[in-house]
Amino acid sequence: GDFSDLTYGNLVPDAEQFTAQWQEIQFRFVDDPRGSVTQAADIVAQVTAKVNEVMRLYNEALAEVVKDARARQ
Repeated sequence: GDFSDLTYGNLVPDAEQFTAQWQEIQFRFVDDPRGSVTQAADIVAQVTAKVNEVMRLYNEALAEVVKDARARQ
C-alpha cells in the first residue's frame, strides 16, 4: 500500500489551523482564563481524535500489508 499520506508531516490534518487557534487561545488567556482553558481542552480533544483516526487507518493499512505478505509465502 501507499503510506505517503500517513507520513509525519500529515499526522494531524489541519495542523496549521489548530496552531492558529492555539495561539489565539493563548493571547486571550489573560482576559478570559476559564474560557481559554475550555477552548484549549476542546482543541486538544480534536487533535487527539484526528491522531487516533490516522493511527487507526495506519494500523488497518499495515494489517493489510502483513496479510498480503503472508498470503505470498
